[in-house]
Formats: sequence, C-alpha cells, structure tokens
Amino acid sequence: MYHKEVNKIKVFSGNGASVGYRTAQGRPHRRHSPARSKIRTGPVSLLADNVLAFFIFSGELKTLTQRLARSDMAIVRVLEGLVNLLIEKKRILFTELPPDAQEEIRVRQ
Repeated sequence: MYHKEVNKIKVFSGNGASVGYRTAQGRPHRRHSPARSKIRTGPVSLLADNVLAFFIFSGELKTLTQRLARSDMAIVRVLEGLVNLLIEKKRILFTELPPDAQEEIRVRQ
C-alpha cells in the first residue's frame, strides 16, 4: 500500500506527554486507523449479531420481530406474484411446483 510521506510535527501537552501530530500547516495529522477500515456501510441484515444485540439491549426486540414479520409478508407477496406471472406466461406449469407449494397456492387463492 502506498503511503504519502507527510511533514509532521509531534505535539506535546504541558506535562511533556505526546498528544499526537500536526502537519506543517498546523492541522491535525490523521493516521490510517485499522478499526475505521472495518466500518461497514450499506445494508446490514436485521439478523446480524450486532443488530440483534442492539435490539435486545435497547429493549426493542418486539420492534425487531415486527419489522421481520412485515418484511417476510412483503417477500411472500412478491414471490406469490412472481409465481403467478410465470404460470400466466406459461414459463412454468403449476404441476411442476412441489406438492406442498401447489397446496399452499390453492389455499391462498
């Protein structure tokens, strides 16, 4: 990995302890922090350990279960619509579906 050499000045507190570095222009010099590189951005699963721990410790486990139930119902509706569309367009035959799936579709219609 390429690191740019920065002219930095060590800064000391009044008692002589080192408190960090500043650039020649006086701005704080920030080094690459390995901990920061592990920060994830983007979608995270509601079932990830850290998310579950957050909901449990915050007392919001009921909120998590409600969100998961809504999400599950939304996915069921999407899949139901997809299966119906594939059957209507004759891409698959209803009889090609597993017997349990056929029964579930009959019950829901």
